[in-house]
Amino acid sequence: MRKKYLGQKSIFQIKNKHGSQFWKSLLDIRQWYERRRVIEVASGKQTRFWHDCWLGECPLKIQFHSLFQISSNPNIEVAKVFVNGQWDIQFRRQLNESQIEEWCRLQSLLEGINLNNDRDRVHWALEKSKTFTV
Repeated sequence: MRKKYLGQKSIFQIKNKHGSQFWKSLLDIRQWYERRRVIEVASGKQTRFWHDCWLGECPLKIQFHSLFQISSNPNIEVAKVFVNGQWDIQFRRQLNESQIEEWCRLQSLLEGINLNNDRDRVHWALEKSKTFTV
């Protein structure tokens, strides 16, 4: 099912609701699934940079709300932000003083994160022993 419906994307990157009744039902309840998951990033292709909980205890759009509001692509995947070993996050305008402070905090969090070719994995926030490939 993963290759047929998802390809290299996660269920949260899918916009097309075509397929079986079962698949449509999964798409309808994905917001419930999203609330209690934490992603372990590997390739970053299945993880949304701002929207998914992958760095810290909540999504970056909450941790760095001011930066998220001016991001050029709020739905970008982690893999597309990590270019040639560097974090390349684009904004619609120049950062003000408080946003520069946020930017520095975000860069500190991103230090040491490296991507590989494996699929990203989901950990349930309430059960740390359960891991699933997304």
